[in-house]
Amino acid sequence: LRRSRAVNLPERPTVLAVDDDSTVLNVIVEALRRADIDVHGAPSGMEALAILRQESIQVMITDLRMPGMTGEQTLGSALAYDPDLAAVVLTAHATLESSVDALRKGAVDYLQKPVMPNNIESMVRGAFDKWRTRRIERLAPHGPAELPDHISLREREVLHLIAWGFTSREAAAKMGVRPKTVDTYRERLMRKLSADSRSHLVRMAIEMGFTRDPPR
Repeated sequence: LRRSRAVNLPERPTVLAVDDDSTVLNVIVEALRRADIDVHGAPSGMEALAILRQESIQVMITDLRMPGMTGEQTLGSALAYDPDLAAVVLTAHATLESSVDALRKGAVDYLQKPVMPNNIESMVRGAFDKWRTRRIERLAPHGPAELPDHISLREREVLHLIAWGFTSREAAAKMGVRPKTVDTYRERLMRKLSADSRSHLVRMAIEMGFTRDPPR
């Protein structure tokens, strides 16, 4: 018989922080060091990728807007190198559109500037949980996640649309209902799927595969 492979995972994350703004980078690095979390700092995407190849990194925090290699390019190259990497993007304009776009490109969360030190540790620990989930699923696959039976067809449709970044008004126009009705479906989905925020619900929809096919 073939033995199953044990999944050995680190108990604490090692973080790579990337930002060309030295003040922001220092805030992140110092906050994580005070929380007794190992962290490497990089002022550019190129230096970040060099560190990623040399160190065992589970969580990467990267600014979206940087000179030279942008945050989006850094994110793409990092995930191509390590698909399990849990990436958090920094943005000064955390709109639904920008956050959904980053999530669709592989980020697990976003952090709005100005960065508050007390938010960094909890964000990193949440991202590390995502990394652990990805690694476990890859090493010990158990099949794709499925929606519970009590999710209605209309709720599935809303989940599909919000995964693609549709606002309530846009989703309502697509479905032929009122925006308030879409909001009601969204609230039901958050309760049924135990999503603690709208961005959490979007992440869940993306992880369930709702961005594989565009809405018709």
